[in-house]
Amino acid sequence: MNHPLVRFLLVGLFAVGLGAAPAEAQNIIKIGNLVDLTGPTSDQGKDIAQGRTDAVQYFNERGGVNGKKLELVSVEYGFQPPRAVAAYKKFIEDDKVLLVLGYGTPDTEALRPYITKDKVPYISGSYSGHLTDPRQTPYNFPGGIDYTSQMRIFMNYVKETWKDTSRKPRVAFIYADNAYGRAPIESGRNYAKEAGVDLVDEEIIPTVLTDATSQLLTMQKKDPDFAYINTNTQWVPVVLKDSYKLGLKTKYVVNNYGIDERTPKLAGEAAEGVMGIQDVAYWGENVPGMKTLRSRSRACASSTRGGSLRRSRTRARTIGRPTARDWSW
Repeated sequence: MNHPLVRFLLVGLFAVGLGAAPAEAQNIIKIGNLVDLTGPTSDQGKDIAQGRTDAVQYFNERGGVNGKKLELVSVEYGFQPPRAVAAYKKFIEDDKVLLVLGYGTPDTEALRPYITKDKVPYISGSYSGHLTDPRQTPYNFPGGIDYTSQMRIFMNYVKETWKDTSRKPRVAFIYADNAYGRAPIESGRNYAKEAGVDLVDEEIIPTVLTDATSQLLTMQKKDPDFAYINTNTQWVPVVLKDSYKLGLKTKYVVNNYGIDERTPKLAGEAAEGVMGIQDVAYWGENVPGMKTLRSRSRACASSTRGGSLRRSRTRARTIGRPTARDWSW
């Protein structure tokens, strides 16, 4: 869901370009920080929260922004939109933050009218396509490729690599029963027709998933060549392992928030051949900023934060051209 260092590089721009908040009179820039540490996306949420904390520390150690220190005002909301709305009101009315680091699709959608009315910069962890329209959400700033574009990447990949001239490729969608999971589905249906692929099945899975057998058995009857999974990293291995047990031959492609270094560890041999769409540089690649990230990671290597630093900071830079990539497990 988030790009910690990109977000905080943007902090500098906002701090320079916007009017001063009350806290700035005390040489402090307050930033609202919405995190999920206990809900269904907490596996990633803990890494994201740690990445933001470490990024603030990094900049404060270097003098802050224009001589002002950054202060995170954090609220844990358990991936529950009503709690996110309450937290946002606290950020604005009580804490007088300059901007807010948001989180997921359900809460960002719930907060959209408030953000627009208050004209508060909101750095969103959601890449829902309709939240990227500046005419509708001028103060919402997503940090990556929207989910609709990722769905298009998937279907373009299917079409471009399909070799059987006797029929069109068959695809299926597997997505979580929440706003994040559903975000690209309608556009995906329309684009399937445009791309010339047959959408033969859609399977909805619970936000918290323990078994996907029933959905996969239904999907198996339609025999898709490819399936696109749109849920979070900790639940994708459930789909992959159950598919492996059933002996399905379907090839899986996973969206950006559904795949990372944990996937092969959790899914084991069921992850073989699975592909993921990413809008970030991979850890250790030769891109601007990676040396800084690795240096910070080494500095924390002796603590329990090492893994979260690596995972959260792997999401720190966007790559120039998004592609579907076969991970080397």
